[in-house]
Amino acid sequence: MTQPLRSLIVEPNSQGGHWHYAVTLARALHRRGVDVRVATLFPYEAIDGTDDIHILTLGRGANGESERLWLPYRRVLDHAHKVRMLVQTVREFRPHIVHLHGALGKFDFSYFRLLKRYGARVVFTAHDLTPWRWPDDLLRYRSADRILVLSGNGVSDLRNYGVDESKIVQIPHISYRQLVGNKPLPREEAKASLGLPSGASALLFFGRIEPRKGLEMLIDAHARLTRERSNIYLIVAGEPGEVFGHYIQKIEELSLSSRVILDLRYIPFDRVKVYFSAADVVVLPYRRIYQSGVLQLAYAFGRPVVVTDIGGISEAVEADGTGLISAPDADSLAHAILRLLTDKELASSMGEQGLLVARTRYSWEAVSERVISTYRNLLGLSSIGAGEGDREPEAFRTGHQSDGR
Repeated sequence: MTQPLRSLIVEPNSQGGHWHYAVTLARALHRRGVDVRVATLFPYEAIDGTDDIHILTLGRGANGESERLWLPYRRVLDHAHKVRMLVQTVREFRPHIVHLHGALGKFDFSYFRLLKRYGARVVFTAHDLTPWRWPDDLLRYRSADRILVLSGNGVSDLRNYGVDESKIVQIPHISYRQLVGNKPLPREEAKASLGLPSGASALLFFGRIEPRKGLEMLIDAHARLTRERSNIYLIVAGEPGEVFGHYIQKIEELSLSSRVILDLRYIPFDRVKVYFSAADVVVLPYRRIYQSGVLQLAYAFGRPVVVTDIGGISEAVEADGTGLISAPDADSLAHAILRLLTDKELASSMGEQGLLVARTRYSWEAVSERVISTYRNLLGLSSIGAGEGDREPEAFRTGHQSDGR
């Protein structure tokens, strides 16, 4: 009997959005009959409902100030250890596909050829394209057999950077509906747990805080909104990836301190439900983006969104009918938010539409089919299924290709 398709998903971020994506995809592939493993760094964030996924560790991630102080000379040793563990895993598991979801190191492309010598093909999901890091990323993409991107602007940017178009495959961002559970908390209960008064309207900015995500623009928009309605609150929940002091100063200068709730840390997954359940509108005021797990969380909780007219998120919201698209300035953003806060029927219908596309367009069934189809096309297999009854590639019928020893 032919063995099932084997995929090793490699995700160096062991918590946060990319980790949630990798684990969700692994679970979806597993349910489609793929023999899948996830390799990451330890410790990794435990997520309910993923006990059936086999997780392997490639080493420890940097954690704490003491480890950062050692980093200058430990970096090379740590990277060598990760590569050694990855190669060992490939030799033992014999995956048809090694599917990376992030860079393991600056020169990780240099050992893609080694992985291929063991018979594996290399797929790389480019969640974020960072032009200022080229040519490292360009060499990584050129060394991979396929590059998966989650938005149309990701495809066009890769083309513009000279990546072979035949390698690029666009797929939808997978839904997080299976991770977040069946239903949100009652909205007023969630708001009360955060200290919001009865009848308050809540805007949610969620996720890692970086300059490209436009929080300053949202604070300015919030100031404009409070001139119209005093009961509008802004919730900022996420770990700062930059110095946060200037945001605090702006909030104080605009007399918004009593209308802003801050939770400046990595939000554990069991707290995600509280914030999205409390939100009336989820706001993504980004200045640069391709796709966003925050958007999929909003969909999973049935919350309408306001996004700036930037990149893949505006593409998705326009196609999905799940929110309003704003020009990237505070006045336009405030206008779009106020429209959803005042038109309850529109907001509700857009939230329901988010739930619908989470169950259909972005479902694990739909996305895993696209990924498996990409795997099989790369391996020279014809049908879309997980592999039962099909001919295996030559390298896996005869054992590993020679590693030169």
